[in-house]
Amino acid sequence: MACVYCGHAVEEGERLSLDHLVPRVAGGTHAPTNLVTCCSHCNSARQDRSVASWARAVSEYTLEPATAIVARVRRTVRRALPRREALEIMSRR
Repeated sequence: MACVYCGHAVEEGERLSLDHLVPRVAGGTHAPTNLVTCCSHCNSARQDRSVASWARAVSEYTLEPATAIVARVRRTVRRALPRREALEIMSRR
């Protein structure tokens, strides 16, 4: 399991959390399709930026094109787990 934005993984010692793609302040919900795993750094740094805007910022230090990051987020959303199941998996890591 890894951060959907920068790729840092639990296996590397990274602590992951759930991030709302549409921020709660913008009407985002806790629906599985609105949640992705991300590292605590990306979660706090992203704030309420759009995924595309944040992908451009992350791509500057990951050297991965922003379009690839956005595509990974879209693939992740399509494989969404129910929230309770996602939290249970994350708590075991």
